[in-house]
Amino acid sequence: VQYLNGVWPQGSYWLYVGNWWFGNFTALAFLTPLLLGLRRGSPGQNTVITAFVIAGLVASYELAVSAERQARETWVAQARDSATQLTGIFVRALQTGYGEVRALELLLEGGRRLTQGQFDAAVDILKTSRDGFAPEVLLVTRRADDGTWPIVFTSENDLGLTPGFRLDQIPEALDAIESAFDFGLTLGATAPIGEGKYYGFNTLPVHDAPTPTVVMGVQNVSEVDQYIAEQIPYGLGFASSSQH
Repeated sequence: VQYLNGVWPQGSYWLYVGNWWFGNFTALAFLTPLLLGLRRGSPGQNTVITAFVIAGLVASYELAVSAERQARETWVAQARDSATQLTGIFVRALQTGYGEVRALELLLEGGRRLTQGQFDAAVDILKTSRDGFAPEVLLVTRRADDGTWPIVFTSENDLGLTPGFRLDQIPEALDAIESAFDFGLTLGATAPIGEGKYYGFNTLPVHDAPTPTVVMGVQNVSEVDQYIAEQIPYGLGFASSSQH
């Protein structure tokens, strides 16, 4: 029952079965008769029996420790494989999903004025190129003279992220923007927006722009969870930092 409920990690079933029956055998076929024999044995016999009991307890303890160590090593190996798999999923998603964002970057670097039609076309391409992983909102923000980060262009959304909205009012968004200039493409931290759902701020800096400019994809974290669950059905817990 413990194995089926996931208490025992995969690959260690027979180790735990052996430990379980070793404990039963030690108690029923070995320790119980010896302990009963203590009632009528001589002092020398009782000493020998006590030594056998202690040896049996130590052996059982060592086997339990070995089983726990192997279970932890198995869990760590599974976690490492899951982390590697998750990293590959994110890298593939970013490489594929943000390819069109880099096209926007080239437009801005070329000094051309990005029209709403061009922006909407890029958004449509992005959404069709990624099945279930497209950002909820795609936007461009530039740093104003007073140091704020108003939105310049944005796709249609019901989150209140409209042109002129200052992203620096959201600490997580500002942190992602600043991190992008230090580290490049950044998976930002999450924050509740709109109806309380959590969204992540994925940022891409535009290099050599006359004014510091960032392309941002506001990602619905629930969609990311669903996407990951399809790839890793047995579940995975992880934490992300906007700085790494």
